[in-house]
Amino acid sequence: MPKPAWARALFAALAALYLLSTLLHLLTPALAAPLTGLALLGLTGWLLRFDIARLTVRQTGLPRFVALCLLAGYGWAALAGLGLLLTGPLVAGQGRSDAIIHALLLGFVMSMVMGHAPIVLPAVARIRVRFHRGLFGPLVVLNLSVLLRVVGGLGEILPLRRLAAVMSTVSLLMFVVMMVIAVRLSAREVVRRPA
Repeated sequence: MPKPAWARALFAALAALYLLSTLLHLLTPALAAPLTGLALLGLTGWLLRFDIARLTVRQTGLPRFVALCLLAGYGWAALAGLGLLLTGPLVAGQGRSDAIIHALLLGFVMSMVMGHAPIVLPAVARIRVRFHRGLFGPLVVLNLSVLLRVVGGLGEILPLRRLAAVMSTVSLLMFVVMMVIAVRLSAREVVRRPA
């Protein structure tokens, strides 16, 4: 979407703050964690304001799927940012830290992967991908698994965290299967078209 000059400068400043804060984690985690959280909240706020996903979520098919992936990812990144801002540095083995890490690495990153794969795969690998509604299944399972992981982490509920881990794995396997189906559907369409 069109952006004013100040919006571009703000994005650059937030990205710089994020990079700086990740480097600061090596020296002073207590200072770095809230800065990282603030940067994540700022970046997700910026994306929610200026990304076209806010508009394309009202469409159908692939544009809606991509938008839902992006918006879900932004939500998980904001949650991770809020966690870092309010609770401080990550501590290995702590449920709170587990929740923050999985919100960012599974919720945000994997939502971005799912949302961009149907677009990037044809562009990079020159493989046609036909969108189908089955792609929503892995996205739903992924987001449910992250929700369970966050609740299980914050509540220190180990069985819930284990269930969430299994569901996350299942969602990724489902996504691979759905992408293979999308490629095969596209190949069938090419074969059926008259020359």
